[in-house]
Amino acid sequence: MFYNKVNSDDLIELFKNNDIKVLERLPYAKLLCPISFDNKILKDKMGNIKVAANNNIHFKMVNNDIGTYFLAYTSYEKNSDPDEMIVMNLHDYYQLFCMDGCKALGIVINLNSDNILLDKEMVIKLGYRQVDKAVNYFEPEIYPSNIIEKIEEYARKHRDLKECYFKNYLKDDKIAFALIIKGINPNKIIRELNTMIKPLVKNMDISIVVKNEENEDACIKNLIGK
Repeated sequence: MFYNKVNSDDLIELFKNNDIKVLERLPYAKLLCPISFDNKILKDKMGNIKVAANNNIHFKMVNNDIGTYFLAYTSYEKNSDPDEMIVMNLHDYYQLFCMDGCKALGIVINLNSDNILLDKEMVIKLGYRQVDKAVNYFEPEIYPSNIIEKIEEYARKHRDLKECYFKNYLKDDKIAFALIIKGINPNKIIRELNTMIKPLVKNMDISIVVKNEENEDACIKNLIGK
């Protein structure tokens, strides 16, 4: 693929708007990673790079006061430097983080313009999940704040709700929410919460389940069907 044809700039608005959909889009987005080689490289008529076996590739990085970060660009135009670039996805970056001796703390997307920072933990979580469906559920990176406010309001008025928290899980390759609750008369709580948050859900997939005291993750596994 010609890297000047890559365009994942739609990610920027999702990040800026703190949109939960970014977690669905990001693992499958095509990103451009700037690279360099020990020796001069050759290209064929189609623009494909020919790399000799002894010509090592180096992934360009940026340093700040905290540490070192890999670089990624959502389109060719976002990189102001005349770098050679290769097309990568989040799983490719995940593999870089898994390499021995890797000290990078994350990825900077669109350096010197949007400067979006993805920490290493998020990259590993999303990059690993892209190809390994055994990762069934995980801690949310973005919370539905409007729904949380309503739940907090409900909890102040109804002392029978003892505990509640969110988890994310994959449903048909899309991000869904599980609201885990614990309380007195949980079926009543679920009915009332469903009625309260239904107008706020919109395009989000949210299920309310009762916490399993013996194994708190079992309720999520049952929800997923695994």
